[in-house]
Amino acid sequence: MSLRRIVVVCSCLLLGFGMPSVAADYAAKVGKETISEKDVDQFLKNIPNAVDNEQNRRQVTEELVAHELLIQAAKQQKLDTDPRVRAAIAANTRQILMIAEQDHYLKEHPIKDSMVREQYDAWVKNYPKEEYKVRRIIVKTRNEAVQIASQAKDGKSFDELVGQSIEAESAKKGGDIGWVTPMVPKEAELLANLKTGQISDPIEFASSWEVVQVTEKRAANAPEFDKVKDRFRGLMQQEVLRRYVQELREKTTVVIP
Repeated sequence: MSLRRIVVVCSCLLLGFGMPSVAADYAAKVGKETISEKDVDQFLKNIPNAVDNEQNRRQVTEELVAHELLIQAAKQQKLDTDPRVRAAIAANTRQILMIAEQDHYLKEHPIKDSMVREQYDAWVKNYPKEEYKVRRIIVKTRNEAVQIASQAKDGKSFDELVGQSIEAESAKKGGDIGWVTPMVPKEAELLANLKTGQISDPIEFASSWEVVQVTEKRAANAPEFDKVKDRFRGLMQQEVLRRYVQELREKTTVVIP
């Protein structure tokens, strides 16, 4: 090989020509802080339906850079020593720890598919035979509800009475709340005993009173397992966590004055 050829090859190597590029082991550096590719991965996972591609990773990296710049600016102004900021950080830490413990416990005590199916099958056996298209008027006090029910018995139509409802959105639609499948036995009995078009007596709820009218009835069919299994699993997980908290409480001194 000629001397000229050796010089050209060396020059190319020094300049990086003909050499494979080496990917950085980080997504970005902001001052002395590093944003890792794992940081980008985690951010993407928290975005619903996000596609992991070069364009989205670049956008996420820019977002994380902006976050880091603001954090560094806050620290330079000693905002991290502000009592309100420290209280907020402490509250977030508590929230994160609480969620982490819930996730850990559910991982150690998983709700199996067979358990979900068993709950679903039991639910289907007690599923209501009918569902109802309902209109309702919501008021704050029993006296108001009694007056409305009395006016209905005296011949006033639901359309004339619905303007008294405190639920503005449904009142605009004549009080119509669509089809209702009652899952509480008392509610199911009440609606089943109402004739189509009949207006009910006052019904008490936690913080309000209602007068309802059934406008249509039809046979009810339980939704398929695949459509409700996630909801069942979530409810079962809530119950598992409720029992776990109760167990912890029994082992700990709790004083509420």
